[in-house]
Amino acid sequence: MKKFFLINSLLISALFSGCGGGGGGGAAITPSNTPSPPFVVQTSVFSPVAGQAAMTQSSAAALNNPRLMTFDGAYLYVATGVDNSVVRIDANGIQTTMTGFNGSPVGIAIRNGVLYATQTGGFYQLSMPALTNGASVAVTPSIVTNNMCGNCLGVLFNGNVAYIADGSSTLKTFDTSNNGWQQITLSNAAYGLALKSGYLLATDYTQSVSGYNVSSTTSTWSSVAQKTIPGLPYGVAIASNGDIYVSSYAANTVTRIHSGVVDSTPYLDSTKVCHPLGLAINESTQSLYVASERSTAGCGLTGQSTGYILRASIDLTP
Repeated sequence: MKKFFLINSLLISALFSGCGGGGGGGAAITPSNTPSPPFVVQTSVFSPVAGQAAMTQSSAAALNNPRLMTFDGAYLYVATGVDNSVVRIDANGIQTTMTGFNGSPVGIAIRNGVLYATQTGGFYQLSMPALTNGASVAVTPSIVTNNMCGNCLGVLFNGNVAYIADGSSTLKTFDTSNNGWQQITLSNAAYGLALKSGYLLATDYTQSVSGYNVSSTTSTWSSVAQKTIPGLPYGVAIASNGDIYVSSYAANTVTRIHSGVVDSTPYLDSTKVCHPLGLAINESTQSLYVASERSTAGCGLTGQSTGYILRASIDLTP
């Protein structure tokens, strides 16, 4: 079987130290570097809010139901769930839109110049076209060879192999080097995914995030750690210091797990995010990006009526 990244035991310890087999676990200790408000560096960075200096393109497009996200170099790519598009956003907040995806894209990943998207009805690929910053271009993604995905969700790459969640306890893998598919049985359902140093995290959209050892591809991965996160956890991201961030769709929060302990209060609450889904980390700017599906009277940024991306600071201290 194909070998992947070696396990970084120190990172695993930082991720879920002292957690045992499950639950919220650990004493109610507030980590010393828990952020103090205001910790939002810049709100709705990539949304057409009146007076938003970062929006410099001539006709800023609303982000309709932004879902999962990924960074590729300096660009942030966002799957949008209403207009069947993927939006590329540069460091200045300028949006470039690729339209024409089959169904509603949910998860996206980029490998060797190819964009992969989970969509209604399958797993699709698209050789990245030449893009003009701020423009919109129609594209025609093609379904991957021997597609094994139905309504798939989170996707990421470990080397040449894509891990694809479909909301069940069966994780799909697709090897781009030989177009080969496999299935891996997990101990819990998987929606959002994150990977760091051979350690996979998956949210189950009920009440937990689970960690799995990914030293090799086998038919079964047993959960080696689990934490309880209320409110329909969906998106998940891991920072270089081992901190884990989890978005809860129904609770309108983003929660941090630091040194194996779930923070006692949300990292971001309903005054900042509304039905959050995707999370992405930019280590160079020590920023966490959060895709909020929308804003309503009960949650989200004041004056914001569409979906938006919020940028918040993170502390990378070990």
